[in-house]
Amino acid sequence: MKRGDKIAIVSPSRSLHSIFPKLAESGIENLKEYFGLEPVVFPHAFSEIELTYRNQKLRANDLNQPFLDRDIKGIVRTIGGDESIRILDSMEPAIIQRNPKFSLVSHTLQL
Repeated sequence: MKRGDKIAIVSPSRSLHSIFPKLAESGIENLKEYFGLEPVVFPHAFSEIELTYRNQKLRANDLNQPFLDRDIKGIVRTIGGDESIRILDSMEPAIIQRNPKFSLVSHTLQL
């Protein structure tokens, strides 16, 4: 990855923003300022915890979408955790294989 690259921000388990809003915002600013990256926050990365808990397909879609966008060079998973395993059935392995990405993870080994 290089300065100016777009990087997806997703939350496969739950929203970091709803738990630690200042930490999430600081992380995005750091990606811009220190690494020169262009964060693209996906729709449910900062949604309310209950919404994303009940709708794992929303979280899976947020994680699948960056693999469809060739302009996005990497993915930051803001928070992993036990709930991320619930999205495995909704992931699209063929999409991921066709357009792999650099990925920074937060304890999401099952993904």
